[in-house]
Amino acid sequence: MQTKDGGFFMIHVVIWLIIFAIYYFYHVYKASVEEKEAEEEQFFHDLMNDEQNKEDDISIAELVLTTLRKIGCTPETEKRNSLNYAYFTYQGEKFTIESNDKCFFITIYDTWWHSISIYSDVEDIANLHKTINMVNQYVNCTLVYTTNKEIEEIGVHSKRTVLFVKEIPEIDKYLLCILNDFFKAQRLAMTELEKCKVIENKIKKNMRKKVYIIGMIVLVLIVIAEGFVIYNLYAFIKKEENMYAHYEKEYIKRLSDELKLERKGLRHDTRGGDFCPACDSKDVAEIRYGLYDSKNDVWKEEIESGKVVLGGCMVGEDSKRFYCNDCGYKWGALELNEAQ
Repeated sequence: MQTKDGGFFMIHVVIWLIIFAIYYFYHVYKASVEEKEAEEEQFFHDLMNDEQNKEDDISIAELVLTTLRKIGCTPETEKRNSLNYAYFTYQGEKFTIESNDKCFFITIYDTWWHSISIYSDVEDIANLHKTINMVNQYVNCTLVYTTNKEIEEIGVHSKRTVLFVKEIPEIDKYLLCILNDFFKAQRLAMTELEKCKVIENKIKKNMRKKVYIIGMIVLVLIVIAEGFVIYNLYAFIKKEENMYAHYEKEYIKRLSDELKLERKGLRHDTRGGDFCPACDSKDVAEIRYGLYDSKNDVWKEEIESGKVVLGGCMVGEDSKRFYCNDCGYKWGALELNEAQ
């Protein structure tokens, strides 16, 4: 029995020793782990304090270069007087950052991302002005344009001035958001320029259509006016031709009548004054020339009876011999010896 009780006691002692060992080693390990974690935390804390102290001494230009390297850019630097310039490329676009160590603000430039010729149409230049004014109302950066006479182009540029200090949390993401605003401004400006071109082409198309319609109307009016002028000219010519034909006919008739009269006169000259060659009247008188003697009863009686008419004192080559009392026609050659 004693042996059994002694063995049972030894078993209990061993179990308690194992439990105590486990408990001891657990607390020792936990204390060592906690101590190690505390040491690591203190190490990182001291490290962060060292970096913070280092950043407290960093300049704005250095902060710009450090941030650009964080976003994957490789900047090139230049210093002009008190200004520092960093040139870099982001998403294929060339940017410039201007900084001053005495100022907490930086200015970002995106130059010559669009250009047109200085000899462009007035409409294109006006559309560019209109687009720049419109885009400046909706974007954070400012759009401006300049004229370069050497290359004969008008260039469009963007710029933005922002606060840039080490106290800004996640400053690299802050810079990325600012740079992305430049691309938004470009897309908006190019979209607006395309709209202006579409509207301008539509206006030109409508204008060409209106000009075509007006031209056709003017052409029709010109054709109508020419037709009216040609018709009146044709009518005038026909009228003149008819009038000329009438006058010609009358002239020919008159010449024919005169020719007939002359022929009759020549025929009747040989027969004397039996009848008028113009109207065939037999009431014919003899034309007597010379000074009228009122005391001569024979002359007086012949004149009153219509057998004689006075021809005056002057006798010439055109003086006629006979006179028709009905139509007044004169004919017959007068010989000078007869007149005498």
